[in-house]
Amino acid sequence: MEPCLHNTSGRFPAGDREPKLKHRFIRLSLLGLASLTGCTDTGVVEKLAETEPAEPTSGELLIATVPSGWKLDFSTKTPGLKIAEYSPDDGAEKWTTKIKFESLSGDYLPEPADFFSSFSKDQEEVCPDLENHSTFSGQENGYDTAVHLFICPRNKLSNISLVSLIKVIKGNEYFYVINRSQRAAALPQGERPLSEEEIAGWSLYIRSISVCDTEKPGHPCPQPAT
Repeated sequence: MEPCLHNTSGRFPAGDREPKLKHRFIRLSLLGLASLTGCTDTGVVEKLAETEPAEPTSGELLIATVPSGWKLDFSTKTPGLKIAEYSPDDGAEKWTTKIKFESLSGDYLPEPADFFSSFSKDQEEVCPDLENHSTFSGQENGYDTAVHLFICPRNKLSNISLVSLIKVIKGNEYFYVINRSQRAAALPQGERPLSEEEIAGWSLYIRSISVCDTEKPGHPCPQPAT
């Protein structure tokens, strides 16, 4: 199946542009991701079409897919924020595995390293034994990109474990956060939450997600199959 093209054009309204946007932007993203801790393919746009009209496929695009059979649990869209959450479980409150797509815009778009620095500090407050593994840092299709694997053996507030593979892409118009997570009971000391095969599968999935721009040669989009 052809990749899904997700249009993300749009910006914060003028009233939201303020000197403190840098800190508010990072905090907004952290709050969205923190909700996950409590955190043949079907295209993202095709899934979102169940609840909202299809968007134009031009400009800066997020190319992503959702595993077959997964359901849209939650979505929201404002001029500066888009969120879509999917899981194979019944209901947003009962999920054990989730994929979250988040796109944010503003006058300030953080560097991937700065985002992960803030995110890890935030998570360490509720997970003292948090593991933070940087698995990729560089450019993909001309955009600054980074991927981190976070493992929390036990959240001290919820008493659950959480593993999250998070990819961030700094576009020209949006900052993209893609989070694949799995939660379960707290892990005994030394026990791993995922097998090597599962981690490899997650990595392949995250690697398949990218950003392109139909109007800029430096960020080419995949050509439709003929």
